[in-house]
Amino acid sequence: MDDHVFTTFQNGAFGSFGLVNDEFYCAGSEDFRGYMWKVPSVDQLVNQRIEVSAEDWASKSWPNVTAFTCGRGAPRYIPVDLSTPHCYLHGHRSIVNSVLCHPHLFHVMTCGIEDEIILHSPTPTSPCAPNLQHTSTDVRVLEEGSHQDWAMYLRALVAERSESEMTPIRMFDHILREEGNIDVFDQRQRASEDSSTDEMESMDEGDGDND
Repeated sequence: MDDHVFTTFQNGAFGSFGLVNDEFYCAGSEDFRGYMWKVPSVDQLVNQRIEVSAEDWASKSWPNVTAFTCGRGAPRYIPVDLSTPHCYLHGHRSIVNSVLCHPHLFHVMTCGIEDEIILHSPTPTSPCAPNLQHTSTDVRVLEEGSHQDWAMYLRALVAERSESEMTPIRMFDHILREEGNIDVFDQRQRASEDSSTDEMESMDEGDGDND
């Protein structure tokens, strides 16, 4: 996985698809795709984890490393990195932030910023969904922001209603461009409500007939 910092929260789900154990884990992403990982067995996870003593953990720097422990003086355990997904879930034009696995059939449903839910299946038909179409594997590229995108983002901030599906998509495009590489837990100065309103009015004056 890369060093991308998520600006929204993604919902993940374990799934068995009718098998005995929950052998898969699915989650959304800000790269406009969903992911599915094959979860190793408990024995494999235990054998492949890295054990670090409390003394070594305290004496060294461990950047971008997550470890688990049962106490301050107990060893730290770094879990195995499942960096290669079992498969990718395509079809969305914006952030995928919710995934759900079918309890019996090999189906995964994904949704996010758009006003639609996508059903994913490894076969073109199933007992509950006949004649499924192939999903394009092309991923939309996040383009440079425009004056219209900025104006639409400001309108969304003040909860101005819009029937266009592109309004939330462009709003989150703007958020990704502005905060995609920023730690969301860093404290940042907030603009005042008056300044945000002034900026929105200024953008509206320059919009013309491009709505």
